[in-house]
This record gives sequence, C-alpha cells and structure tokens, in this order.
Amino acid sequence: VCAALVLGTADHPDVGIEPVPSGDAFWLLWNNTHRRRAMDAMGQRPAHFRAATAMARRVPIAQVTRPRHPFLLDVLADRVAAHLREVEAGCAGKAGGAGSVARADFAGGEEGVSGAASGAAGAAGPREGP
Repeated sequence: VCAALVLGTADHPDVGIEPVPSGDAFWLLWNNTHRRRAMDAMGQRPAHFRAATAMARRVPIAQVTRPRHPFLLDVLADRVAAHLREVEAGCAGKAGGAGSVARADFAGGEEGVSGAASGAAGAAGPREGP
C-alpha cells in the first residue's frame, strides 16, 4: 500500500488534500474501521490494531475534504487522481514497491468508501480506545 486517503466534508469552498501526521493517522484509521463489532466477535481486534499501527507508521495518509455543497465531484476526482499519481510515482522506486496504489477498505463514516480509504470529517476524530 503506497497511500491512504480518508474522505470527508468541511465548511470551505474547495477540495483540499492535507497530509496527516502518523500519530493522528492511527486514530483516523481506527475510527474509520467498518463493522468493529464483527471484528471483535471474530477476535480480530489485536490483528487489526497491529495492521492500523503499521499502516500509520509506514504509509502516507491524507485527509481529503470537499465542501458539503456544491459537491464538486469532478474537482474531487481530478485532485484525488493527481495526488495518487504523485504517490504512485514515489512508490514505484521503493524496495518491493510495484508502483501501484492499493485500495484499502477501512470503511465507515457517512461518506463511505471511495478510492484508497473511507469517510471521516475532521483530522483525527474522537479518540476511541483499541
């Protein structure tokens, strides 16, 4: 995985993409975990915690925000595609990197899954323990 994007809405007039520091990235990933109850029922919480921790340390994570209205779908798609092309180019040169951007489903939030991550509004959200 070369990058993860967390999609959300904000009260500003344009689409924005901001890098998230690794400490905040863990909570952003954790708070956007889909079906956490099912994960707990299957005993997967420790494995998911390790995966989210490793991803937050190793993968650049960015918060993508768009205005609530107008939706600006074309602008959003163009900016996300441009961002992923940049990340993909950097990933191709890394050891073991095939130059592709994997799509990860840390689903949740009202925005749903699109591209390489899922929806959350705000940088890190409320801290919820593992």
